Amino acid sequence: MPNFTPRCRSCLIVLTLLLTTVMVYRPIWRADFLAVDDHEYVTGNPVVLQGLTWHGFVWAFDGVHVANYHPLTWLSHMLDCQLFGSSPRGPHAVNLILHCVNVLLLFAILRKFTGREWPSAIVAAVFAIHPQHVESVAWISERKDMLSGLFWMLTILAYGGYVAAGGGWKRYALVMLALAAGLLSKPTLVTLPCVLLLLDAWPLGRTRYFQPALEGVDWPARARSIPSLLVEKIPLFALALTSSVVTFLAQKVGGAVSTLEMMPMSMRIGNAIVSYVRYLWTFVLPVNCSAFYPLLRPWPLAGVFASFLLLIALTAWFTWCSRRRPYLGVGWLWFLGTLVPMIGIVQVGQQAMADRYMYLPLVGLAVMIVWFAADLVRDVELSTRTMQFMATAAGCALLILATVSATDASYWTDTEPLFRRALARTEPNAFALFNTGMGAARRHDYDRGVADLRIALAQQPSNPHLRRAIGYILREANRYDEARAELTLALQLDDKLPLAWAEMGQLSIDQKKWTDAVACYTKAAKLAPDNFNDHLNLAIAYRMSGQNEPAIAELKQAIAINPIESKPPFMLGQLLLESNRPVDAIAPLARSVSLEPTFADAQLALGTALMRSGHGDRAVGPLMAAMQLAPASPEPVAQLAWLLATHPNDKVRRGEDAMFLANHAMEMTRSASPKTLDTLAAAMAEQQKFDQAAATASKAAELARSSGDQKLAGEIETRLQHYRAHQPVRDTTLAGSDAGEVVP
Repeated sequence: MPNFTPRCRSCLIVLTLLLTTVMVYRPIWRADFLAVDDHEYVTGNPVVLQGLTWHGFVWAFDGVHVANYHPLTWLSHMLDCQLFGSSPRGPHAVNLILHCVNVLLLFAILRKFTGREWPSAIVAAVFAIHPQHVESVAWISERKDMLSGLFWMLTILAYGGYVAAGGGWKRYALVMLALAAGLLSKPTLVTLPCVLLLLDAWPLGRTRYFQPALEGVDWPARARSIPSLLVEKIPLFALALTSSVVTFLAQKVGGAVSTLEMMPMSMRIGNAIVSYVRYLWTFVLPVNCSAFYPLLRPWPLAGVFASFLLLIALTAWFTWCSRRRPYLGVGWLWFLGTLVPMIGIVQVGQQAMADRYMYLPLVGLAVMIVWFAADLVRDVELSTRTMQFMATAAGCALLILATVSATDASYWTDTEPLFRRALARTEPNAFALFNTGMGAARRHDYDRGVADLRIALAQQPSNPHLRRAIGYILREANRYDEARAELTLALQLDDKLPLAWAEMGQLSIDQKKWTDAVACYTKAAKLAPDNFNDHLNLAIAYRMSGQNEPAIAELKQAIAINPIESKPPFMLGQLLLESNRPVDAIAPLARSVSLEPTFADAQLALGTALMRSGHGDRAVGPLMAAMQLAPASPEPVAQLAWLLATHPNDKVRRGEDAMFLANHAMEMTRSASPKTLDTLAAAMAEQQKFDQAAATASKAAELARSSGDQKLAGEIETRLQHYRAHQPVRDTTLAGSDAGEVVP
């Protein structure tokens, strides 16, 4: 083996850790957003989609969202949108980068605290590529794991500096600051003060019972009593307690906490005991990791009792071994303790356990195994062949972990295959079937989607969300009567379910039952007043039922909820134009264009509003943009031709361009319409071709009269008189005249 310098060896270890991690998680580069939670966290969250704004900053810190309080996580998602827009590749890259940083920080912490490079590197490698971490890294919504993991590592690193310096309030303030940031990223860091106590025992050796792992340290001089170490951490425990209370209240307000009636305490304790053993088993043999582990109601008593005995036996054994090998007790208590907030005593969600909960607890188990093997190699005289065998075995184990993780990561690229695999690895459950059914519907495989949801419904017949989902799929399949029947059943089960009312409203829109749509979306909007789509669809229903003023009010509400979406201000501007309020229409249409400059219809509508408001000179730009964005549309061409031919200002009129555009509009329509011929006549008159203008206008008036548009025919005949008098027309409305008429 080459004789590398320590610095060179460390650099090679870091490079290997980084390359291995990136290669294992390569599948997530093509991953999309998932249908589970990513909509609430990113794709359907208008505040997040705006990027970093002052409003978003206040929103993140000022309330509970998605049944959690983690403002720094929200800010990180906003930063993603600021940098990468709505693409999933950027957030996936950030998750992977954060994970890589956490891997390197873990390596640095263990090496600094213990002075042992290779065991530290192996633990970091296990942390980097273990399959139990795939969920946290590959799921954008689990950014909170990556971010809180970062601050977890920084807190421990800052604490190591505090201990090495012999104390000091400035260094302690850094520890508190890092912990506070971690708690604001994910509140599960409440166990970190306890972990710091474990680190006091080993590897720091700050108690009277264990020596520090780092050789050469004068540990007796730093030995302290356990009560004094507890007192030292009172401010940290205070932070953790505050975060615990805020989190519990947030999840309770958000409806995420199961009540004792829904899940008795005896069942929670039984599931917690069994889950500890399942986490341990999955760590050792991670071949059946799943995106969802359903909650059995309840676990068989024999299984709970056997799991309890196993945990007691292991705890007793590792405690007994800790005097000689303290890392066994520290690692085991790290694993047990850091899982407490997620183990299910306070049950949140429908899962019995989740791989993502092992992001930090896994470190304790990895330290136990790796340090025990390293001590075995160091303390026992082994033959060269035996050591080569152990090194090969360790390499093979890491290779297997990497292979399994890379395979698992490939499933996290899309929702449906992810949950179909979850069904294959666990017993059938409603949550996974719901996601496979909705995934099939997104592929337009409606029959399979309904079939999956029917199976789920057989398990939970009183679940209104499943009925609502079936109604949605049937509506997408144009099976309207069946859809209405399912949605009616959903509302009978829960008449305060806004999604069901919204789906019934969409069904009514599809069937053009505008009055019913208004009634349904009104109820949905009252039940979920911050739902952008409900207000938008209610505006559509109002508009189609001829109620413009309520439609305008709903569009304004939709804009207030989601100020970065270009469609609502466009619809508002269109509605104001239809209501003959072009001046009022300018602002929302300009906003729509600023949000989406490539929105051709918005550019055209803005040009129209400016022309009708007497700002024809400002309309040239939007109309030209509309022409470029929608080259097959004759409408912006004809409007711009009229503007260039008839504007009262000599600096705006361009007769030759107007002639070209008018002829182009004629070619695009492939037939002469009265308005297009009228525009062509005005352009001819501007070019002093009055005889041709008169003939063209005469034909336009005849066509208008034959089509029944007597008003347009009269306006064209008025202009015809000007052409016969060899006078061009000037549309004074384009320059703000109050007369509102076309004069020579």
